[in-house]
Amino acid sequence: MRREINDTPSNTVIDAIATVQDVDVADLEPLYNALDPDALNAVFQGDSGDTCRVTFSWEGHMITVTNNEVIVSPKGDGSSSGVPHASMSGNEICPHHPQSSDQDSAH
Repeated sequence: MRREINDTPSNTVIDAIATVQDVDVADLEPLYNALDPDALNAVFQGDSGDTCRVTFSWEGHMITVTNNEVIVSPKGDGSSSGVPHASMSGNEICPHHPQSSDQDSAH
């Protein structure tokens, strides 16, 4: 499913997942269990002209957020470990938001 971003990226993700699962948004697990919604919104704030992409799993789906759309796909791996996965594309894709190496050393 693809949905154009007409609101904040985080609200668009929540609405898209609720639509795919045919549930009310109040019935979804909080998005912040998968990633920080404010950080997601900040990645796409402004109009720098750079192309950004954030991919993460939530509610049993892989979600990719780009500058102008949210793409929701089934995970496909059958796992439901409950462990959220989030990744941001490299600086070559989103140069105005450098990635921190602190996250890699936290493990």
